[in-house]
Amino acid sequence: MVSHTAITKYESATMMPDSTVLVALADALNVKTDYFFRPYTVSIENIEFHKKSKLPAKSVVAIKGDVTDRLANYIELEQLLNLSSAFVNPIQDRVIRDGGDLEEAVNHLLTSWKLGFNALPNVIDLLEEKEVKVIELDTDENFDGLSGWANDGIPIVVVNQNFPIERKRFTALHELGHLVLKFND
Repeated sequence: MVSHTAITKYESATMMPDSTVLVALADALNVKTDYFFRPYTVSIENIEFHKKSKLPAKSVVAIKGDVTDRLANYIELEQLLNLSSAFVNPIQDRVIRDGGDLEEAVNHLLTSWKLGFNALPNVIDLLEEKEVKVIELDTDENFDGLSGWANDGIPIVVVNQNFPIERKRFTALHELGHLVLKFND
């Protein structure tokens, strides 16, 4: 229905699709047509993927697209509700050189976030309370999770919703480590 050249022109904004093509594209991408008219865009940088080597490249692209869409909805909803949030990393200035530095950083994080030293009842709720955007995806079993930064300052953690809670907890905390820890080169 649409040529490769036409899609390239749509992507570069040199040509606009007519309503029939727009509906067909929305159906093919499994999105509503208003998706193409959203004023808000999200860019995600510094993505750290936690996946098995068996995850196909096509699935990686699909996961990134799904995360971008879900995050755009998340942020757009916060803006509509006039909610503002700012993530604070209390250990951002610490550089981890060895195990001792890591232990000190973790203890400082636990103290700053007033978590104590007992087991955490709900890791995902904790991350969201600390202004980390957490997304659970129904996706390929070879994907565990990812973390990154959206729009230069919004931390995100993504976990596979199909895994048992223990594995989701571990993955969420692993991804939090990517967000808050700065290791010596």
